[in-house]
Amino acid sequence: MTPADPTRRAVLHGLAAAALLRGTQSSAQAAPAATARVESVGRRLAVRAAVGGTRLTLAIDTGGSDSLLRADVARALRLPTVGQRELHTGGRAGAFEVVEARQIALDGTIGIGPQRFALAGPETELGDGIDGTLGGPFVRGHDHILDLDGGAWRFYAGGLPSMDGWTRIDGGIVAGSPYLYAGATIDGRLFRLALDTGMPTATRLLPQATRRSGLLASERWAPAAPQGRGRLVRATRLDLAGLTLDRPLVDLQTSGIERSVYGDGLLGLPVLRRFNLAVDAHRSALWLKPNALPPQPERYDRAGLWLDRAGNGIRIGAVAPASPAGAAGLEVGDRIEGAVWKDLLDRLEGPAGSAVPLTVERNGKVTTVTLVLADYL
Repeated sequence: MTPADPTRRAVLHGLAAAALLRGTQSSAQAAPAATARVESVGRRLAVRAAVGGTRLTLAIDTGGSDSLLRADVARALRLPTVGQRELHTGGRAGAFEVVEARQIALDGTIGIGPQRFALAGPETELGDGIDGTLGGPFVRGHDHILDLDGGAWRFYAGGLPSMDGWTRIDGGIVAGSPYLYAGATIDGRLFRLALDTGMPTATRLLPQATRRSGLLASERWAPAAPQGRGRLVRATRLDLAGLTLDRPLVDLQTSGIERSVYGDGLLGLPVLRRFNLAVDAHRSALWLKPNALPPQPERYDRAGLWLDRAGNGIRIGAVAPASPAGAAGLEVGDRIEGAVWKDLLDRLEGPAGSAVPLTVERNGKVTTVTLVLADYL
């Protein structure tokens, strides 16, 4: 599957309005050829779609190198296999089977055909209620405005309308890359970051950028990766396309790939939700514009723990200083008994003041500890 896999013509396939728009509209007066509704599904942005009469929910994933579809959904639809693709996604690296849907209808109005998907198995966490994704190649491959103010994804056949009031992002679209990029300033330092609407973390810096940020000196942090390989801290401010975000959370990666196709790191949905986004695929241009949406409540582990699965149990992998877990005396290696993995993770991301009782085993001794969550960062 290549970034050309759906074409710009394919998105507007079957729309008589598209041809009329190309012939009669100037880019300054362009009207959308079709519009799909955008909604929040769990922690993702998504659109409704249909394949062969079967309704699907597809997440908009600008950080995905490919579009994905749950394998069981593809089997039920009897989509034909058209090849394989080497990917690293959802914690799995290797060859992914690729299938093709001849025609998809977004929100019942926008015809896409053909569209290819890599198959996502049960180990790939797409999110509750999500059947698949429309990845970076799709997003950067069409003329559109993702209008989060209006809850609409508008596709254009004859070029975008006037972009007065928008900020054109230098280097936002790069030949050969499936991703979108923007330069963001964090505490006075400029970083080139890929835009990832599929990432629930606000901002992530790769190791090289982490060292340059100066944020590792932060005294208060939350674990953000196994074995202390990542820290979640607060910066003072983040500036992007005319908008300043105060005290943003930043995920600092301290080991692993120094720098990648993502540049210095990623901007996730908590930041990108504050912008409307526009792509002119023909001119390889990206625009951003701050919208009127308020920030959403932050979600992070307010206990100060990193947890690992240990067989059928749960093991503490890291404890942050100056955190409720640290104050309660929890230690790396302690085992938590009687808890359901996903339920526990959700409870630890609850609001400050919430009480979370834990049954903890250490060296054969079992005790009960009640953590009171706090906004300690």
